[in-house]
Amino acid sequence: MRFQENKLTPYRRHQPPCESVRPTQLDCQCPVWAHGRLKGKRFRRSLGTRSLAQAKKKIQRLLDGTDEALEQAEQAATAAPTVKDAVQEYLEFCEYNKRLKASTLVSYRDTLHAFRDFCEERLYRTVDQMNLKLFELWQAERKVTPKSMHKEFTHLSGWCARGIELGWLQVNFAKKVKLPKADGVSTLPFREAEAKAILAACSRLAESAEGRGGYASYSVDQVDEERRYARALVLMLLTTGLRISDVVNLERSKVYVDRKGTTRLRIRQEKTREWVMLALPTPTAQALNNLPHVSEELYFWRGGDERQFATACDRARRVISRLGDPVSGPHQNVHPHGGTHRCWSGPGNETGGAGR
Repeated sequence: MRFQENKLTPYRRHQPPCESVRPTQLDCQCPVWAHGRLKGKRFRRSLGTRSLAQAKKKIQRLLDGTDEALEQAEQAATAAPTVKDAVQEYLEFCEYNKRLKASTLVSYRDTLHAFRDFCEERLYRTVDQMNLKLFELWQAERKVTPKSMHKEFTHLSGWCARGIELGWLQVNFAKKVKLPKADGVSTLPFREAEAKAILAACSRLAESAEGRGGYASYSVDQVDEERRYARALVLMLLTTGLRISDVVNLERSKVYVDRKGTTRLRIRQEKTREWVMLALPTPTAQALNNLPHVSEELYFWRGGDERQFATACDRARRVISRLGDPVSGPHQNVHPHGGTHRCWSGPGNETGGAGR
C-alpha cells in the first residue's frame, strides 16, 4: 500500500498568545490534534486535550481499535459543529422559530458575527474548543460601553444555551463572565419642573431665526404642524411611559372613549408583546386630536414598510433631541430615548397623570 493503514501523528493547533508557528512544535499548551489514517480512512480530529501525554494515550487506544475510544472520537466530530455553522443555526432558529423582529435580528447578527470572526482569528474553529478564557478575551477586546456589553453577552448567553440544548456545549460560558456595572440612562420619572420645561420647548421650536436649524426652510404652517406633533409626541411619552416606536405606530383604533367619557388607550407593545391599558389625561387626548391628519388609521405617520417606519421613528427622535435638556437649557440636547421609559409621576395638573 502507498499509505500505512493505521498511523496517527499528533500536532498542535497554535493559538494566540502562543508564539509557535509550526504544528510539529509540541512544547506548548495549545490544543492537540491528530492526523493520518485509521483503518485506511483519513483521520484529522481534535483529541480533546492540551496534554501531549494524554493525547498519545488516546492515539494508542484508537490504533488498538478500542471501540469506545473510536466511538467517542466520532461522536465528538459529529456533535461539535464549527463556530460559523453554530452561529448560522442559532440565527435561523431566532428568525424562523422564535420569530424575532427584523430589527432585533440585526442586533443578534452584529454580535454573533463579530464573535464568530473573533474565534476564527484565534483559531477556535469548533464549539468544543471554546472555554471561559475565550469569552473573557472577547470581553477585554470589545470597545463598547458597559450597557452595550451587557446586551452582547445576553445574545451570547442565548447562543450558548442553544448549544447546551443541542448537546454542543456543557457550560454556558457567557453567563460566567464578570461584566462591568452598566450605568445606563436614568429611568427615574421626570420631575414636575422638567415635564413643564419639555412641554414649553415644544411651542418654541424654530422660534428664532438663529435657532431654526433644520426648520430653516419650513413655512409658518409647517412649523405649527411640527410643534403640534412635538407636543402630542412628548405628552404620550410622558404620560404613558411607552417606547418611541410604540407611540409612533399608535393606531387610532387603540384610543377610545369609555362609557364614563374617559379617553383610554389599549395597545400591545411591539418589543415585549404585553398589553398596556390606561386612561389618557385630557391634555394628552386633546393633543392627539390636534395632530395634523396624516392617515385614517395612524396618528403619527402615514404607514408603510419597515424602512418607512424606521424613518418615522428617526423623525420622532430628531424632534425630541431638538427640544433641549430641561435641566441644562435649550442648547443642550436630550438623549433621544430619554422619554421612552420616564413617565412623569407628578400631580394631575397640566400634563396629567396616567392611570393604569
